[in-house]
Amino acid sequence: EKNLKSTSKDSFFDIFNNISASVNLDIKKAKLDDNYKFKDLIGNVIIKKNKIDKANISSTFIRGGNFVYTKKNLDGKKVTIISSDHASPFVKKFDFIKGFSGGKLDFTSTEIKKDLSRSELRIYDFKLKDMPALTKLLSLASLQGIADLATGEGIRFDEFDMDYESVGDTTTIKEMYAIGSAISILMEGYIE
Repeated sequence: EKNLKSTSKDSFFDIFNNISASVNLDIKKAKLDDNYKFKDLIGNVIIKKNKIDKANISSTFIRGGNFVYTKKNLDGKKVTIISSDHASPFVKKFDFIKGFSGGKLDFTSTEIKKDLSRSELRIYDFKLKDMPALTKLLSLASLQGIADLATGEGIRFDEFDMDYESVGDTTTIKEMYAIGSAISILMEGYIE
């Protein structure tokens, strides 16, 4: 136990250095970003040594749709699951993706050991507006691609699926594909 009184060696904030707690959530409104807000965010989070050990959180977006975040131990492995009826607030955090709209997101990550995790990201029914020139040229090869570009709303994709593995600072993309009526993409590789 820490004394709340500060001394020359200790700070009041030292009490937060090694938190282990169970936190129950019941929040009427919460802001994810300027465009996406939650209502009735409820759940439970168990924290061990400053890290989320288990969690079960659910909410409804004010504009409609559900959000669920789960972290659990399954067969000795930590599994994180995120499901959201709105993918945009999560995808727009990545600077290299421009003009993303729509979509539903499902994400699952399994921590195999401390520096090794395997993940799968799926996004359904979305559009990309700002695409590289090569992709725009390829999309012109189909009538649907021309129609999508003409509306100014972006190229439609039915599904994006990425299986990847992270080891330390290296992410290996085992398979990534996006399927749409105008264009489909398949790739693999790694990111350091």
